[in-house]
Amino acid sequence: MNAMLREMKRTAKRCWLRCRPHALILMYHRVADLESDPQLLAVSPKHFAEHLQVIRNTYHPLHLTELVQALSSHQMPRRGIVMTFDDGYVDNLYNATPLLKQFHIPATVFVTAGLIGQSQELWWDELERLLLLPGVFSKELSLRIQGQYYVKKLGQFREYRQDDYIKYCSWNILSADEPTVRHTIYRELHNRLRQLLPAERDNILRDIGKQIEQGRNWRESYRMMREEELRTLCARNLCEVGAHTMTHPALSMMSQLEQMNEIQQSKSSLERIIEKPVTNFSYPYGGRDDYTPETIEILRQCGFLSACSTLLDVVFPYADCFQLPRLVVRNWSGEIFARQLAEWF
Repeated sequence: MNAMLREMKRTAKRCWLRCRPHALILMYHRVADLESDPQLLAVSPKHFAEHLQVIRNTYHPLHLTELVQALSSHQMPRRGIVMTFDDGYVDNLYNATPLLKQFHIPATVFVTAGLIGQSQELWWDELERLLLLPGVFSKELSLRIQGQYYVKKLGQFREYRQDDYIKYCSWNILSADEPTVRHTIYRELHNRLRQLLPAERDNILRDIGKQIEQGRNWRESYRMMREEELRTLCARNLCEVGAHTMTHPALSMMSQLEQMNEIQQSKSSLERIIEKPVTNFSYPYGGRDDYTPETIEILRQCGFLSACSTLLDVVFPYADCFQLPRLVVRNWSGEIFARQLAEWF
């Protein structure tokens, strides 16, 4: 009976959606083959090519800027799909762009401007490297976070060996349990660090690095794009660049002046590099609690025309251009991807 009710609801939803013009914005982060991906941010090149084939065969791909223009005129394209990437990982250029060109599908890449040209990993990648890659802690992990001590005994997992890594590298944040104390620490610290301002967050990561033999040896394949790579990315107009702040903070945790600095500086930095207007924005983390009405007003003042969230929905003709919803895409096969999209059209 429950299965029948669920199917009836899905059928009713599809019928309702078919009666209303709408588009769907897809949210990606990385196109790469990763052994370990605890945040589920990567789609393999093989699966990404399958996604693009589905879009090319069945949907109407367009830039985010084109969708925003369509919203302004209330002229929604039929079966419109917008592809977006958050953060600005280097594989967006070297792995994703060749496939986008092959299938003639545009994309919008939101770049964390403060990390352009830096070797530094994004904080969640560094946390994974410090805790979930092979390494040895000198003793128990001891940190001070917002004035409180965080102390964890590592026991047998003070040393994390290569065979431990191989055994547990498929673990991710959707898993119900943590197989080792290191995974427990990773989950707890991820939740804590997400709420911190960038300077304090970086101090804690530096402190963890001091307590482990491998230190802060950042991975080349995890870096963000350099200036010349950004210019290459958008040279042929297949990919457009949007802003994603300077340091990837939860904007709602910042004062209005701090938000203004993060937003305005990211816009001006990107415009200087690519020599084109940057009018689209993506909220770091993108949930309802990660930005405020003041954030939206600041975006308007800075000259942005749209902002993407991580709220799940389709885009209807009268959508709020500063709270555009998106579907987070996982490492699905082409078949599963096609079924996921069909649920929204």
